[in-house]
Amino acid sequence: MVVVSLIKASPEKRREMINKILFALALEAERLYGSKTGQAKKAQVIAWFYERYSWLSKFVTEEQLGEWIDAVVEAMTDWLASNPVAAENILEK
Repeated sequence: MVVVSLIKASPEKRREMINKILFALALEAERLYGSKTGQAKKAQVIAWFYERYSWLSKFVTEEQLGEWIDAVVEAMTDWLASNPVAAENILEK
């Protein structure tokens, strides 16, 4: 179902859908690695993305993916800072 949605989606909608996936993966990496490990987390998000969603590689290059991850991480950091209770629950190990 997700595959069909992505194929039919406009480039803007496709990017929005991929950003949601990247946000979830970035949270997972943050939970696993903790703070001060940005490059390791980014590499892990890229690896997970291609491992779990290999078919999406047809829609996004690794360079684009890296740029999008940077933007998602910035948004995630802002969101976690403004939601301390959610941050504590999500990042709890």
